Amino acid sequence: MSASKEMRASVKELMAAVNEGFSPTQRDPHEKMENFCYGFAVDACPAELLYGTKFGQGKCMWNHDKYIRSSIPSSDVGRVELGALRVIEKALEKLDRSEQRYRKDFDHFANLRKAKREHDVLLRKREIHYSREIERLLEEAKRFGEQGQVEEALKVMENVHQTQKRLRALVNRIQQREQDDALRETSTKLAVNVCDQCGIAYGLDSTLSRLQAHLDGKLHKNVCSLRETANNLRAKYSVKARSDYYPAIASMQRRPALVSTLREDFEREDLDS
Repeated sequence: MSASKEMRASVKELMAAVNEGFSPTQRDPHEKMENFCYGFAVDACPAELLYGTKFGQGKCMWNHDKYIRSSIPSSDVGRVELGALRVIEKALEKLDRSEQRYRKDFDHFANLRKAKREHDVLLRKREIHYSREIERLLEEAKRFGEQGQVEEALKVMENVHQTQKRLRALVNRIQQREQDDALRETSTKLAVNVCDQCGIAYGLDSTLSRLQAHLDGKLHKNVCSLRETANNLRAKYSVKARSDYYPAIASMQRRPALVSTLREDFEREDLDS
């Protein structure tokens, strides 16, 4: 046997011995609890569910360890779930604030659509007015010409030329607005349509195909999952407001082995606010 094969066999024997002597039960379930994701404990990590959507803030920075999740003592499950509820509630509050900004944008375009239509009607009325004014002035100039009043006819024709110049400028402006496809398309399509289930404004048109596309989307399903998990945990622990978190947490016995299930800095931040 060559030296390389002997070395490879030795490495395999060594790895087999290491794996044989290792048991997952020997791991300390609290060794990384301070970095554990509370949302992952209830299968509703906001960062993971919102990742890749317009409300995403990047991947979750906390540990998603299935062993730690399965090894949480039963006496600490309530405190962990309350911590998960607070994390989910904060994520939903941030999402709702961002959603309000999106709705303001939709309202802006809806108002733009209304103002644009009113302006289009005004321009068309002005175009009709100029056309009728030109016809009236031409008839007046013709009448002066038949009566031999040349100077008056020339003055009227000068007004005709000025009005025709204004009319051409107005027509060019109308045509330019009609060619502005991007603004016209946006202003005529955007509308504030809010989903009754997830509370997200999916905007654009209100056709069934657009609504179905939203219902089948990742954002709708994951936001519904977050809201449902938060509602279930809130009902389970009778939490109605943020101030109810701490009495519920204080009523549970703290285990010294569980390292900062509800991160101390996170608690201080809420108490100071």
